Amino acid sequence: MNNLVEFFDSVEADQAAHVEDVKDYALHLLSTSTMKDDDDGLEDEIIDTNPTPSRWREIFERLKLNQLRAIDLPNWSQTQFTESYQITFNFRKMIHTTEGVIKRVNKPMEFASGFRKCEIHLEVKDGQYTQIVPLEFLKDMVDEAISLHPGQKMQVEYKIQTREWQKTTDEDGNPLPEPGPLKIFCSFVVRNYSIEDDTKKETQQPAPDGQNFPF
Repeated sequence: MNNLVEFFDSVEADQAAHVEDVKDYALHLLSTSTMKDDDDGLEDEIIDTNPTPSRWREIFERLKLNQLRAIDLPNWSQTQFTESYQITFNFRKMIHTTEGVIKRVNKPMEFASGFRKCEIHLEVKDGQYTQIVPLEFLKDMVDEAISLHPGQKMQVEYKIQTREWQKTTDEDGNPLPEPGPLKIFCSFVVRNYSIEDDTKKETQQPAPDGQNFPF
């Protein structure tokens, strides 16, 4: 049990770091927008509050629409402009998009710390094969996930997150003579998505026995 608590604590820490990444990116976009000198309180909102997923979408849409062009930055050197572009590009490299059909919506999970997650499985066509992609809705987005249904077509933007874990104690919390093998866990965390309105709802399919993993 101690190992699981440690594991989920590390997961929650990863999510907190992810939120800080999003805030940093938003502040960067604000600094390169026409709103940088008159943001109407947006900077304070980004720094001091925890916007909901729908509010984050509104913020990023607003920032994207108000980005400065190179011609608007007469005082920037080529190096400064290149560095700004690289920051934006490197952040976006971690973001992926795909589309498919929802296969199942799993039961939400809530941990003692209050952290919540809900995993849905998306069927994605890959040539003649079909891949099943496990997508994670976290925290406030869990409420959105449980309203989804198998059979709906989804376009989704997600971030790949990885973490290392190694068993170092036994079930009683005593140190092991040798640590266990180092394992790498990978999560596909949903950032944004859309559902086609003309898809019909189908009966939810429960996950097969043995596939309700705690990660």
